[in-house]
Amino acid sequence: MEATSPAPRPRRPGARWAALLIVLSVLSPLAGTTFAQAWPTYQHDPQRSGIASCSLAAPLHEQWRYEAMHAPKPAWPPPAVRDIWNQVTSHPRVTFDRAMQLVAGDGRVYFGSSVDGRVVCLDSASGRIVWEYFTSAPIRLAPALANGNIYFGGDDGLVHCLDAATGETVWTFRAAPTDRLIPGNDRIISSHPVRTGVLVEGDRAYFGAGLLPTEGVYLYAVNANNGELIWKQQADISPQGFLLSSRDHLYAPTGRTAPAVFDKQTGKLLHQLEGSGTTFALVSDDTLTYGYGRGSEGLQSVRGGERVSLAWIEGTHLIIRGHMAYSFHNNSLRAIDRARLIELTAVRTQLNADRQRLAGAIKQAGDAPQAEALRQQWSQLGIELEANGQAMRDCLMWQVDCPHPYALILAGDVLVAGGDEAVAAYDLGSGAEVWSAPVRGKAYGLAAAEGRLLVSTDQGVIHAFAGAVDGESALVAEKPSNVAHATEAAKLIETVATAIIERAPIATRPGYCLVLGDDDGLLTERLAQAGGMFIVVHQPDERTADTLRKQLHRAGLLGTRASVHTGSLQALPYTDYFANQIVLAPGSAAVDHLRTLAADGYRVLRPSGGQVRLITVNSTDRALVGRAARPAN
Repeated sequence: MEATSPAPRPRRPGARWAALLIVLSVLSPLAGTTFAQAWPTYQHDPQRSGIASCSLAAPLHEQWRYEAMHAPKPAWPPPAVRDIWNQVTSHPRVTFDRAMQLVAGDGRVYFGSSVDGRVVCLDSASGRIVWEYFTSAPIRLAPALANGNIYFGGDDGLVHCLDAATGETVWTFRAAPTDRLIPGNDRIISSHPVRTGVLVEGDRAYFGAGLLPTEGVYLYAVNANNGELIWKQQADISPQGFLLSSRDHLYAPTGRTAPAVFDKQTGKLLHQLEGSGTTFALVSDDTLTYGYGRGSEGLQSVRGGERVSLAWIEGTHLIIRGHMAYSFHNNSLRAIDRARLIELTAVRTQLNADRQRLAGAIKQAGDAPQAEALRQQWSQLGIELEANGQAMRDCLMWQVDCPHPYALILAGDVLVAGGDEAVAAYDLGSGAEVWSAPVRGKAYGLAAAEGRLLVSTDQGVIHAFAGAVDGESALVAEKPSNVAHATEAAKLIETVATAIIERAPIATRPGYCLVLGDDDGLLTERLAQAGGMFIVVHQPDERTADTLRKQLHRAGLLGTRASVHTGSLQALPYTDYFANQIVLAPGSAAVDHLRTLAADGYRVLRPSGGQVRLITVNSTDRALVGRAARPAN
């Protein structure tokens, strides 16, 4: 695939948290960035360490709150509470889009929307919108901030690179092998959505496209400056969750199965790790730690591209700093001597192997004289295993109650945990809670940048906390605007829309209504407000499509009731039989292409009840609505 670009242009402490200042050390490199206090990607860095590199003044106070028009809409519903067949309790494992995950730097905060398909840039001091960029499909994973740009992929199958200051397009890369659009997760999306995020290191950007191996799944490396392809590899996996990077490898979480391991230089799939997993993973010192298995909560560590387990830590979230690890498990926060645990795990593995070997030797020896000596050795290994188990338990340095299970980051000597309607900070040395604050919703997203703690919830709310706040917290709330359309054309469209709604089950049945054309968006807006079918607009002109998206967003309809796609009217990108209704809007190129649409339009129309409605305007400016049913095959 080739990238497209516009014309060149200029670029532009361990004790209680009562001290006045906490200094957060720079603990991991900011790949591709030149600012030291940023949070430039999900969990701060390509290793997803969750360790911030800024300073925070204490105590923290809410500085501003941003409320999106709509709460995030995750791609996948939560699992059943209990798996009766396997007699286990189910845990949510695919959680990458439960909140609008944030990145921040250079006085700005950025996020993508899984509802309206926007990337939004906020001013970090006030929470006000600086710019917004609209796409045709959900953006489910956080963008990456690097090289003065914002990089992100979406369910449209595209990877976008925008100027971080202005939101203008630098380049766009089609990661999907075709422009085919299908119904998916209650939306119309690419057959190959980008659900890996974009990982940027230096002048390279990595990402994957596709969910179904049978349809083709692809991993890419491109030049981060211009989008030119470096390599492309097909992989037999289903990537879901943020990519991770070590010195030699890329790791791709795969939802409910264990991550896959790739060679970073070539993109070749080396292997997929064993067992089940989640979308949680992190890299530390070339060691990958990843999700937990079915029916239990635990995090497994493996070295590099190997498959041998180094250690198992109970928990669903983990922070690793030096020889210590900090995990959340079963409503508790724990500090563990991880280096010692890894040493003891290696010893235990060897003891178990030796004991198993001796058991075989004892069986072979039978009643031979040496059998007694072998049994004594076997018993001694049991004693050593018991001592080893106690030593492993002693690796737990402290454990405290923590009712905040959704997110965990480290800021200097303070752990910050996100919970239900609250966020709290804990002293790293003792585990004592040193600060807390209420938030609206479940705090699935945490970030710390440039002196602020940023909290994002499943209600579409972002809270910004800072040390010194003048006055009351500022509220930036997006609300739908009801714009009255009083023109004669608007009145005519209202009549047309009413006639369509009365004659077609658009307002009463689920499904999809494809609108071809519609230059001013009035018809789409009215049909979307009726409820029932989701309205899919296909508009051949990209600028008009962008205007329509903004118009529908202002009305609170974009992503919830309608979406706008672009492309030729002569070869529609939609899969066969997806549309329950097709409406050809007046005053658009759709009418001019009626003959061409006859073949392709019927291809996408649902059999057994699908209908096409053509709207024309006669010489007396009266709107006429004609209907054609799908012809028999």
